[in-house]
Amino acid sequence: MQQHQGKTIAAYQIPQDNEILSVSYKGAHLLLAEDNEINQQVAVGMLNYLGITLDLVKTGKDAIDAMKNTTSYDGILMDLHMPEMDGLEATRIIRQNPKWQNIPIIAMTASSTSSDKEQCNKAGMNDHIAKPIMPADLLSKVARWIKTEPSPEKPSLTPQPKTAPLPERRTLKKATYWKEVDAITGLKRLELNQELYYKLLLKFATDYENTPHTLNSLLKQPEDKVSSFVKASQLMHSIKGVAGNLGIVKIHHLAAELEMAYKAGIMVDLSELETKMEMVCSEIHHNLDELQEEKTAEKEELSVSTELLTDLTELKTLLEEYDSEAKQVLNRMLQTYGENTPLKSVSNALEEYQFDQAHQLVEDLEGVLKNL
Repeated sequence: MQQHQGKTIAAYQIPQDNEILSVSYKGAHLLLAEDNEINQQVAVGMLNYLGITLDLVKTGKDAIDAMKNTTSYDGILMDLHMPEMDGLEATRIIRQNPKWQNIPIIAMTASSTSSDKEQCNKAGMNDHIAKPIMPADLLSKVARWIKTEPSPEKPSLTPQPKTAPLPERRTLKKATYWKEVDAITGLKRLELNQELYYKLLLKFATDYENTPHTLNSLLKQPEDKVSSFVKASQLMHSIKGVAGNLGIVKIHHLAAELEMAYKAGIMVDLSELETKMEMVCSEIHHNLDELQEEKTAEKEELSVSTELLTDLTELKTLLEEYDSEAKQVLNRMLQTYGENTPLKSVSNALEEYQFDQAHQLVEDLEGVLKNL
């Protein structure tokens, strides 16, 4: 458990080896076949950061349809486990078409056994990326296989440099306290895109907080135990990948254990999952509610600051002209913004008819507000 309050935290370093820097990512157009929306957004967050655009589909069949309708893909990121048609079958069909023999296909899966890799190779995939996705692994595989030379179908928009310009790195200027979530790891996977990361955390809590109830209902169906175990295993596989990508480590490991048990047709007590899921989802809801309240307060504070700046401009003009109406404007401002503010010092100066001193105090306060 760590507290990352107020620290500046750098994103993952983009890999610096020559192979990666010899390729310009800008303008690359990839097809991502992934049925889970959170995993989609994690990949999009990583690759958009480098100027790579993606088309998204949720099944292997949709991937094939997308290939038929588009000729400009530089490569495919293919999840193995998808409904309707999995990634392996989709790859086999793609490779049967002579036009698609050479398009790079990179597998993405939460399972990374030697057997999985062998299946990927036999199906015609070029490489393999394990989930949870590590930025260095994703970027190195994309750089190794994705080429963006101009072609008749896809002309280059601008002359490309010999090496890829590295994007400006984000820093995390403010973080909150997390006990059940490794938010720093999750944020780094998204190049510190806090808005996207918190959006995906909220979606995780919304989509999966009732998982124990879903599993209990599913596994109590007596008519088709085999099908129930398959569905339960698929659900755990999905949660395993998503939780890993978002840094929800305890759920990631527990989902992996449950997936193996359900594949073996073994019933498992769900009390631990219920407890951990409740703790994780409660923390997500609590922290994101607090962050929203802070955001609202900051907006209100900014609104007050804007109004105060307008009033200060009016007051400063009156002070420059040694206009006695300045006292009336200042009294109104004291009623609006409070007596215990820097305006009190301005008021004290005016009480002694020190217009120049009051003017300087107003200018100082104006400068502070503009720098907020």
